[in-house]
Amino acid sequence: MANDNLIQKVINELNYEIIQLKYKNETNVTMRIDTIVEFLEGVKDDVIGARDNQKFDLHRTATNCTITILDKDNNAITDGSNKLTYGDVIKISVTASSGYENPTISVNGLPFTSGNTMVVKNDLYITGNATGVPYDLSRTATNCTITVLDSDNEPITDGENKIKYGDTIKISVEANEGYENATLTVNDASFTSGNTMTVTGDVVIVGSASAIPEPEPEQQ
Repeated sequence: MANDNLIQKVINELNYEIIQLKYKNETNVTMRIDTIVEFLEGVKDDVIGARDNQKFDLHRTATNCTITILDKDNNAITDGSNKLTYGDVIKISVTASSGYENPTISVNGLPFTSGNTMVVKNDLYITGNATGVPYDLSRTATNCTITVLDSDNEPITDGENKIKYGDTIKISVEANEGYENATLTVNDASFTSGNTMTVTGDVVIVGSASAIPEPEPEQQ
């Protein structure tokens, strides 16, 4: 980039002058310093101009939330290359999607407070997330065993706030010994054992099984 080249020229010139002063016993120190100052003054405007016109990229990743980015005139800024200019003042906000809560946001890996503003100085990578609203899980099993697993096949116990909006759970039922034809209902609707469902509220599971009939006595 243009400003990178100019800055490198400044560094090279300074290094050269330091070598002259330190290792070659330069006697006219004032003249050498004046040379450096003159060089810096000559490139100052170019360096500042190149910096102020430098463009940066904007990227956002939103999970269960919406990230809004506004310019100083409250106009929305979209993602992409060269969407931002050095020195821009932008406002970044995050809103949880329906069914989710407690949204958080980070900018270039650092926590950021939703609704705050920042000054652009480099590419921006903005990440937002929100957690599902918690719900209760309960089961009633008659002559059977009901198993509830999360997406990692880990068992979930009954109780308050045991599941969250958007969770995928698998529900199965197995008849106890001496029983058969186990059935399930979830929130009063028939449910097929071994199927999965997505949590959108409290989950009430009821399972039952019928006794295996006693064999009829053999005819004499």
